Amino acid sequence: MATDDGPENAAQRFAVFEDLLRRLLPRGLGIAVADPTAKVHYTSDALARPEVDVGVKALAALLLRTESPPRAAAQPLPGGELLAGFALDDSGERMGALMVLVRDGATSAGEERLKPLEQILKPVLSLIGREIDATRQAGKALAEPGAGESSEPIDTMRECLIDLKREWGAAAVVVALRDPARRIWVPAPPPASVANVWESLEAPLLNWTTVKREPLLFNETPGARQGAPTCRVACTPLLDETGHAVGVFAALRDASHPAFPGQLRARLARVGQEVMLPLRQRVDALTGTLTRPAFQSELEHRVARHEASGRDWMLYLNVDRLHLVNLHHGFRVGDALLGWVGRLTAARLPAPALVGRLGGDQFAAFVPATGEREARQCAESLRAQVERWQPPAGGQPVRVSLSVGMAPFDPDIDPAHTLAAAEIACKAAKDRGRSRVEVFTASDESLVQRHEDLAIVRELSSAIENRGVVLFAQGIHPTQAGGGPIGLEVLSRLQRRDGRILMPDDFMSAAHRYQLLPQFDRIVIDATLRMLSEHVNAFLEHFAFVAVNVSGPSVADPSFVTYLEQAVAGSGLPPDRLLIEITESVASQQLEAAAALVHAVNRMGAKVALDDFGTGFSSLEHLKDLPVQFLKIDGAFVRDLGSNPRAPALIRLIVQLAQSLKLKTVAEHIESTAAWGEVASLGVDYVQGFAAGRAAPLKDLLDQAALFQMATAQVAEHVVLESSA
Repeated sequence: MATDDGPENAAQRFAVFEDLLRRLLPRGLGIAVADPTAKVHYTSDALARPEVDVGVKALAALLLRTESPPRAAAQPLPGGELLAGFALDDSGERMGALMVLVRDGATSAGEERLKPLEQILKPVLSLIGREIDATRQAGKALAEPGAGESSEPIDTMRECLIDLKREWGAAAVVVALRDPARRIWVPAPPPASVANVWESLEAPLLNWTTVKREPLLFNETPGARQGAPTCRVACTPLLDETGHAVGVFAALRDASHPAFPGQLRARLARVGQEVMLPLRQRVDALTGTLTRPAFQSELEHRVARHEASGRDWMLYLNVDRLHLVNLHHGFRVGDALLGWVGRLTAARLPAPALVGRLGGDQFAAFVPATGEREARQCAESLRAQVERWQPPAGGQPVRVSLSVGMAPFDPDIDPAHTLAAAEIACKAAKDRGRSRVEVFTASDESLVQRHEDLAIVRELSSAIENRGVVLFAQGIHPTQAGGGPIGLEVLSRLQRRDGRILMPDDFMSAAHRYQLLPQFDRIVIDATLRMLSEHVNAFLEHFAFVAVNVSGPSVADPSFVTYLEQAVAGSGLPPDRLLIEITESVASQQLEAAAALVHAVNRMGAKVALDDFGTGFSSLEHLKDLPVQFLKIDGAFVRDLGSNPRAPALIRLIVQLAQSLKLKTVAEHIESTAAWGEVASLGVDYVQGFAAGRAAPLKDLLDQAALFQMATAQVAEHVVLESSA
């Protein structure tokens, strides 16, 4: 067979599927597998004949390269054989094709012949499709870096292996990956005796992980010839976040060393997770694209070796109406849509494009060595494909689309500015009706906001330097009478030199774009704690807690926890009165960093709220990793209460989930007493919005509370004096 990654690797990857084929279909002679470009990557020995090879390539081209490809096709062959081909689909995306050679007198290739075959082969089709997708993503994450590209994931994995070798007292440890076929040894090269033993073990162990996803210990090399060197081996499969095996980790000892004890199996499972950590940090599990930090890191490496060609483009892609998909069809369908868009984008852009998920429903792509016309054609193709997406049968129709912004890549400016320009063009596409591709042009009047952002950045930098941020606060009220004191959420404003007050919508995108959010977060927290310290008695008497928002860059900053601990300790404010808010999309996109922050805040004695819950990345399973105390239901669901009969059911679902986890819920954007009453009837604990009270300067609220406290004390003193007289 011919394959890019070597015959040995392809054989060990697909041998298990050939065996499964023969169990399901005794008349099956062999298989061939093609990638999305119709290139054949694997052919069984039984198909390695000229007349069959021609048929394999013809079927692959028919299933993968025609304008309206069928799901299945077949071609009768001489001698009573039938060559059948089946598309490997994933949410509408063609992942590849499987060709199967069958014997025993097949004389027709009609639909009546293919349907029973497809049903029988369904397990094989599903497994091979998952194999192609999972190994493709693992390969992208841990492939040998090219010149100037980041080797960070491999370096991180190698550091982990060094520690594990020391811990296990092993002669060597190895990670063997399926695709691309490669080994990461510590030490490198390994001792010859160990390497020779591993040569005979690798293929069987990789096949073992495909079928049995559990650790394995053996203290004598199985099948070793008499007098041949033997090893003690402890190994475990490496699983991606979907549970699919993408490789194996093994520790090897010489037979003269002590045996591996059986109780190491539990530790082996944890080792597999540790070894896979670099991959999981680099690849977004839902979409298979790079995570935002990995995209930015890889982009920096490419820019460092960039030669100004004037033919590089940045794309910013936004999936329109995802929240409606979540609302009408559920979170799983929303997640499936995002996963499909990510894989589609990576598959449709020309190599070596770089694709990353920025957060929620937003993606970015760096497309090198491509002219504007070609880049726009790629973007238009993606837009058209997404527009054809259909929700599951029986649900309410939702028109999903893709808005794309393009910006020419200039090597002389910060890549963040180019990404910002592409984002501005994407926003223009949304403003002009969605499902459009817009190219950033500095002269376009609709894009003048970019220049306004630059002016705002200067104002914001000055405010940060001079601690000139203005603090407002809005009450968070219990839904039921007698539910206790209200909480406060701090809302930041920016005062310009001319005295005008800027709302967050006016400056937050600029703060994010120009990487000022970490400094801004600390200025807001410092000012809040300072003001509360000056009114500590009034605050503790009249308010349950104060909530402060923390941005994604601060969540990802390892030094932020230390800063927060020191700031709270120096303020004199009881930590249990502090509530840190992070958005659901930030927590989902940076799950490990968010979990570390949440645990640290809990150790301080403070609380955490997950804001905008129910939008962006919608998988509820991440709540198990985030021990938060509050869920703030996104206002989009509250606004739909009067018009969408499914909105109350969704809010009730979130409330029930929160109650089962012993969390409090807050409904945002409550703008009428009717909405207040309805969310209260659904079990929501707190409300926030105009109906509960508009935002006011934090200092005014604290001053009023202090005056009320003083007046109350004076009345009490007067009553005491009167009674004593």
